[in-house]
This record gives sequence, structure tokens and C-alpha cells, in this order.
Amino acid sequence: MPLRLVTKNIFICNRENTCLLVSNLTNFNGNFLERTRLISHAIMARGADPVLANQQAYRAIGGMVSQQATLLAHIDNFWLLGMTALGLVPFVFLMKQPKRGGAIAAR
Repeated sequence: MPLRLVTKNIFICNRENTCLLVSNLTNFNGNFLERTRLISHAIMARGADPVLANQQAYRAIGGMVSQQATLLAHIDNFWLLGMTALGLVPFVFLMKQPKRGGAIAAR
């Protein structure tokens, strides 16, 4: 069950981060336009036509966004698991000490 929660959290965070990152990919963003132009020119230098190069540039940028969103989701999940573990530390001190020399319960 905990593994399912972790996986679900990664999936949800991945989608949220993807939406946040994709919102910056517009024709009004100079960095996006410049990066697209550089990638498409590099693809055209290898012999592709301009339309195919532009499509592959968009696909490459989409792959970069997907990788970054996944990395951010894992970082968020790692932070959440770390805070959960840190929150459980006080319960270790609340546990009773076992009696010395007592019988060991066998199953």
C-alpha cells in the first residue's frame, strides 16, 4: 500500500510540474524560440528538411520538459518521505524498552 501512495504521488506531481513547465513554452517566450531555432538548425545541419527539423525540435523540447518534470516530482516525493520519516522519530522514544532476560515469543 505505501508503494502505491508513493507512485501515485510521483504521478500527480509529475503532471503538475509538466503543466507548470509547459505554461512557459509560448511564442512570446524568447528563450523558447531561441532554443527551438538552435535545435532545428542543428537537425537541419544533419540533412533534414525545415518542417521535419521544426517538428523534431518541438519533440526534443517536449522530452526535456518531461525529464525535468519527472525529476522535480521525484525531488518533491523524496522531500515528503524525508519529512514523514523525520516526523516518526519521536515515536521511537515513546516505545517501551524490552524486559531483560524475558522469554522470546515464538510464532
